[in-house]
Amino acid sequence: MFVSIHWGVELDTKPRPEDIERAEAMIDAGADGIFGHHPHRLQPLDFYEGRPIAWSLGNFVWPRLSNAGATTAIAQFIVEPDGSIDACLIPTFIEKSGHPVVQVDYRGLCSWD
Repeated sequence: MFVSIHWGVELDTKPRPEDIERAEAMIDAGADGIFGHHPHRLQPLDFYEGRPIAWSLGNFVWPRLSNAGATTAIAQFIVEPDGSIDACLIPTFIEKSGHPVVQVDYRGLCSWD
């Protein structure tokens, strides 16, 4: 089971302690991974008990109002047959027209590539 959650504080670039506690509780309760959103800023990808947490993926289809707000990512989670999960963030940037564009040839960025 994967969780998508609206949390965090707008413009924060890292998770707050209360969100870390919530994420750990969700994984302890059985979540296999978490996709977070709300701060309108990209935050890091972490793991807890082998389960990925994408704290905030930033904006995606959004007006380009600043470089910080236009810096985003695509979270890729891969569930292996043995139940293990690997994850990475694929760098993406919102162009002037407001649409997201992958910034690199992302093959090889993830450990399974």
